[in-house]
Amino acid sequence: MERWITLNEQHQVLICNECKAAVRPGKKIESHFRHEHCIKGYELTQILHHVEHQPLQDPMTAALPTDGSRPIPGLIVYEQGLSCNECRFLTTSHDVMTRHWRTVATHTESTARYTKVKLQSWCKGRYTRYWVVQ
Repeated sequence: MERWITLNEQHQVLICNECKAAVRPGKKIESHFRHEHCIKGYELTQILHHVEHQPLQDPMTAALPTDGSRPIPGLIVYEQGLSCNECRFLTTSHDVMTRHWRTVATHTESTARYTKVKLQSWCKGRYTRYWVVQ
């Protein structure tokens, strides 16, 4: 079981150890492992049985850990994260930060625009919501 999944008990989020990202609960668990990792039969049944009675949170809406917390094992740590110095905007993309910075009305030319930080997220892709880790 440890090869495929880790349950983060503090946040009640299921983490796929292959993807290094959280998996949505319910039928999405079966779909993820069947289609992303081609797991079927006994192995898939074991994964589903292991989590069937767990009160899992949806990583797309689950509360984020506190900024500055320790990294959550099993998730990717983005070493090149950026944090806006005017608000809580977080990203791993310099281009996205540059576009964001243009929308911040209170900045001055002498103000540092962002700080380099380490980030984590429950999900990858368009549903990414980051938090800062130590």
